[in-house]
Amino acid sequence: MTDHARELHTRAARGLPLTVEEQAELDAWYRRNDDDEARMLAASAPQSTLELETLRREVDAALSRLTTAAEQVQTLSHENETLRRELAELRERLRQTTASQAAA
Repeated sequence: MTDHARELHTRAARGLPLTVEEQAELDAWYRRNDDDEARMLAASAPQSTLELETLRREVDAALSRLTTAAEQVQTLSHENETLRRELAELRERLRQTTASQAAA
C-alpha cells in the first residue's frame, strides 16, 4: 500500500489525473501520515512548563555564549587590522631604509 500510495502521490504532484478511488486512497494515506507525524511531534514536545522554562534558559545561555564569542571575534578582527596596518608601515620604513642605504 505504501509504495502504491507514493506512486499516487507522485502522479498527483505531477498533475496527472487520479480516479476518484485513487484520490480517496491518497487522501487516506495523507491523513495517516499526518496522524503519525502529529503523534511523533507530541511525543517529542516538552511535557511541562518546567521543561519549557529549562529549554528557554538553555537557549538564553547559548545566545549569551554566542554573543560573547561574536564580540571576541569582532575585537580580534579589529586587533588584526591594526596589526596589518602597523606591519605595512614597518615594511614601508624598512623598504625606505634599505633604499637609502643602497643609495649611499
